[in-house]
Amino acid sequence: MKNSNFTQEMVMANNFVIENNSNPVLTRFLAEMHDMTWLTHSDRWSRCYDFLAANFPECTGTLVTGLTYWLEQ
Repeated sequence: MKNSNFTQEMVMANNFVIENNSNPVLTRFLAEMHDMTWLTHSDRWSRCYDFLAANFPECTGTLVTGLTYWLEQ
């Protein structure tokens, strides 16, 4: 799904992924999420929120939204 309403958030998420691409916890999470194509948008958002809250607590809700849409593109 491509959602241009959240382009800024997706750019932020893309930059976050690039900046943290050597973090094995993040890369494992992204791989797992990529394989879960059956998740609803809200379930994916919730998993992103839980992951970021546990591993990157300084991240904002904007990044959660961006990462969710980034994963769905």
